[in-house]
Amino acid sequence: WELIERHIDVVGSAPDTSILVGDDNAENILIAAYAYKRRADEFESCIEDTAVELTDKIHGNFLTWDIPEGVWRIFFYYKSRQGAKYDYIDMINPESVKVLIDSVYEGHFARYSKYFGNTFAGFFTDEPEFGNQVFGKERFDFGFYEARVGKHSLSLPWNENLLGKMTEKLGYSPIKHLNLLWYEDGENGDVQAEIRHAYMDSVTELYSECFNKQIADWCHAHGVEYIGHVIEDMNCHLRGGVGHYFRAVRWQDMSGIDIVLHQILPGMADYLHTVTCATGVGAGSFYEYILAKLGASLAHLNPAMKGRAMCEVFGAYGWGEDSSMMKFLIDHLLVRGINFFIPHSFSPKFPDYDCPPHIGAQGYDPSLEAETATVAGVTCSMRASSA
Repeated sequence: WELIERHIDVVGSAPDTSILVGDDNAENILIAAYAYKRRADEFESCIEDTAVELTDKIHGNFLTWDIPEGVWRIFFYYKSRQGAKYDYIDMINPESVKVLIDSVYEGHFARYSKYFGNTFAGFFTDEPEFGNQVFGKERFDFGFYEARVGKHSLSLPWNENLLGKMTEKLGYSPIKHLNLLWYEDGENGDVQAEIRHAYMDSVTELYSECFNKQIADWCHAHGVEYIGHVIEDMNCHLRGGVGHYFRAVRWQDMSGIDIVLHQILPGMADYLHTVTCATGVGAGSFYEYILAKLGASLAHLNPAMKGRAMCEVFGAYGWGEDSSMMKFLIDHLLVRGINFFIPHSFSPKFPDYDCPPHIGAQGYDPSLEAETATVAGVTCSMRASSA
């Protein structure tokens, strides 16, 4: 479930005005409707202290209101299942995560329990997220790394537990202030800051409790460990990815990151440079100076991790990644405190653009000096004969 908003601007005075309301149905449940007076000198901002609740003025598909003098924006807040990833797991709902555990983890235990804790070390979670952004083959928002509270039209994770946490932290219900999750308050920045902070504080606590801790508790109860990493790219670990790196992987047995897709390139530490991940642009400074230290710091701060900091490495560098490049990546990570490495899968398919260079690779090896050949559209060095 996610929180979405729909709004309309109206001008008064206009007595007995009827406004068509969007569908209130099983997948779009109306939470409340509020009107806020607009300021002419502030682009799209609303003045919070003029909020007028209109929820009780909705009858059927119409809202009827005697619009006062001035320009007003009417917000309709919905609890919705029609957000960006409408078929994705609900990370802040313990029952949704329990479905995952029952379907996947219990299934593995039922079949392989005798191997748990000996042959079978545990489980790895790869790049979980809130799933409230457009990211897929058919639809894609190239600004999704920058998605955060304050982005217009962004759907936000939501449920009653989140509302309860926010109310407890704030000392009052946030419902009439929900507009501040998307729009600036031109007059009262303190309330805006309170609302946004309470939201992020609450949603990241719920993620940690409902997803990360619940899976870790199951693993530990069954004698295995739990590791993995979230989406950290371009600092999005503190925005739309999971909102808070340290809370998101708090209950794992190792901290975790990944370095893939040309995110680290020699000599590019202080440049925005091309990468092959989502937006095509990588901030060299983040990958050079910050990412590995996130993992190493958490491993030192959390005694249960025993100093273990993991990195999934080598993936999707393709034929530009020879053995010297692999050594460069490992050296980079080692000196920054990463001490466990999981090589991104070596694929039997040749060539596989998502994977590292292929062991053997049918006689082709990018590390050797030889003539250049093009195989299946991939330019690489070619050995004269097999080893």
